[in-house]
Amino acid sequence: MVTGAWGGCRSAPVRRAGVPGATARSFHPSPTTPVITTATVVAFWLGAADTLAADVTREARADFKRSNQVVAEYLGDTDIALVATVSDTVAVQLERG
Repeated sequence: MVTGAWGGCRSAPVRRAGVPGATARSFHPSPTTPVITTATVVAFWLGAADTLAADVTREARADFKRSNQVVAEYLGDTDIALVATVSDTVAVQLERG
C-alpha cells in the first residue's frame, strides 16, 4: 500500500518478496483515511489550515460542496471517481498490493 501523503510517517523500509533490493513502507490508514483503489480525483478541505472568518468559511464550504457535485456529475460518464475529504491523508492501494 502506498500513500498519497505520508505526513511524517517514517517507518522502517520492509523488503518486498520476489523483488531483489526493492523496499516498501508499511502503512496502516485510520478508519477515516480514504483508500483510493481506482482512478480518482481527490478534493481536500483542510479545516486545520483554514484562515477564513467563520461566515466566509461557511460560504466557501458550501461552494466547495457544490463544485464537487458538478465535478462528480461530469465524471459520472467516465471511470474516474471523486472523493471529497476533510482528511489530510489519503492512501493509494495499487492493483498488486
